[in-house]
Amino acid sequence: MRGLGVLGVFISVAVIVSVVTAGFYLYQRAEEAGLPNDPVEIFEEARASERGLDAKRIADAIFAYTVDNKGQLPAAISSEPTCIGSAVECVSLEVLVREGYLRHMPTDPFDANSIKTAFMVYKRNDGRIVVEVIGENNQVIKEVR
Repeated sequence: MRGLGVLGVFISVAVIVSVVTAGFYLYQRAEEAGLPNDPVEIFEEARASERGLDAKRIADAIFAYTVDNKGQLPAAISSEPTCIGSAVECVSLEVLVREGYLRHMPTDPFDANSIKTAFMVYKRNDGRIVVEVIGENNQVIKEVR
């Protein structure tokens, strides 16, 4: 055995160059599309997406509860924005879990152990329900039903 030989080295170099070129091309395409390439930004975007989906689930559950209960909202919802959770100052929406509208009450993906979620709920003057959450970069994610 004398090693790789000229052909083996040539093939190895060609494969490495191809992989690097493809990586560089994909990196440029991501930059052009405005996609984050920083891992911290990617995780922040993922948590923001999760918050948005959770806000939608809560708003949908409140809407379904209201329809099933002849227009009655869960008792604790008022016109003042109030946090959702089990803390004293928060609104408890466990009725939505107990009656099957939600499998579990969503928590903030950044702090899942908190007794109050990052979600706020209130009823607007026009009767619509708003569920909103403020993300890590102070972006407001809002769902209206």
